[in-house]
Amino acid sequence: MKSQRKLLALTLIIAAVSGAVFLASSEQSVFATDRPNPPTPAPTATPGNPPLSPTSIPLAKPLETEEQALEQALYYDAAWPVWSRPWSKDTLNSEPGRITIEAYPSRTAESAAHGSNEGLAPELEADAGGVWSITISGDVHVAVLSPRAGSSDIVYDGVTYVISKRTGNLLEIRTGPPK
Repeated sequence: MKSQRKLLALTLIIAAVSGAVFLASSEQSVFATDRPNPPTPAPTATPGNPPLSPTSIPLAKPLETEEQALEQALYYDAAWPVWSRPWSKDTLNSEPGRITIEAYPSRTAESAAHGSNEGLAPELEADAGGVWSITISGDVHVAVLSPRAGSSDIVYDGVTYVISKRTGNLLEIRTGPPK
């Protein structure tokens, strides 16, 4: 029992000495008499609006061709719609007119061309860059969140995917009118 007390006392002394050495050696020591340095002031605001630049990560190579845009649409199409007549890249040749691929310089231009006339913030326009609009016609069920009861039972006349040329991101999905 006596040896345990000696071992405990020795351990406490070593811990106390180690703690004192650590505190004395640290720059912001409790033993220091100097005041800490004041914080670095914040930078002053740049006059005018800062330039708008994209915020998302671009593709290593942007989507430049209709074939690349169609491949990206096919990738997104695998997740939501259930088609009565499925489509593929070969549908362009086997069913002319079923797939329409159009390039636009911006989302606003695409929106205006399709009658939506959506106004988008300049930073969103800069982020998306040019866009592809890929419309696939045909009877389709689209499983997206909707407040309407039974919305998954609705059959639509086609889907339009709006995809960023710069990032490959799906920016919008629009269904055709319900049938």
